[in-house]
Amino acid sequence: MEKPFKTYNGGKSSPGTYQNIINHIPKCNVFVDGMVGGGGIFFNLNLQNLTIINDLDLKCIKKYEPYTNKNIILQNMDITSLIIECDNHSKNTFFYFDPPYLMSTRKSNKILYKHEWSDKKHEMFLDQCKSIGSNCMISHYPCELYNAELKDWYTFDFQSHTRQGMAVERIYMNYDTPTILQDYRYLGVDATDRQRIKRKASRFVNKIQQLPQAERQAILLAIKDKYDFT
Repeated sequence: MEKPFKTYNGGKSSPGTYQNIINHIPKCNVFVDGMVGGGGIFFNLNLQNLTIINDLDLKCIKKYEPYTNKNIILQNMDITSLIIECDNHSKNTFFYFDPPYLMSTRKSNKILYKHEWSDKKHEMFLDQCKSIGSNCMISHYPCELYNAELKDWYTFDFQSHTRQGMAVERIYMNYDTPTILQDYRYLGVDATDRQRIKRKASRFVNKIQQLPQAERQAILLAIKDKYDFT
């Protein structure tokens, strides 16, 4: 099935962008994509449980109707209603927000979205996010407003490919660096490092696979007992 958009303004599908974001998403039972847009995270993240896809642009969210199933729910809600509806103050629930970036941080001042935000709207949004009891991540360019309002949040910066060239992206998180991730496929600081980790994992798996079954099971059980990876 084809993705609903080939390109999307401000999307997170570019190489190095979605990987860095996904590498900071902790294990969750409920994934809430608050502003799905082009679905850069939704389409690249391994989602096994309940997923709530939301966007205020009705034309955008209708593009996702072919992807709905018993585990994927579509919503067309404002952020306030979405937070009230989905925030159960549980670390098993994860919110990801990719809002329209502040005009003052963009290289171009062109109107890009049907629902652009004023500075006041950004302030209201940040106030609402600070009340979230579940795990929450926000994407934005580093800027004074977000840095001040989310000064107690953990941040991570990375280089991102945009239509206007390379840019520094920042993710703001209301939790510490996760130790258990939702998806480990993109682990690594760059493509070379990700390939190194994949090769190392493959070597370990091959070595274990070559052992007698009982010995293999004993080693896997010892690993499970040592590291509570479930």
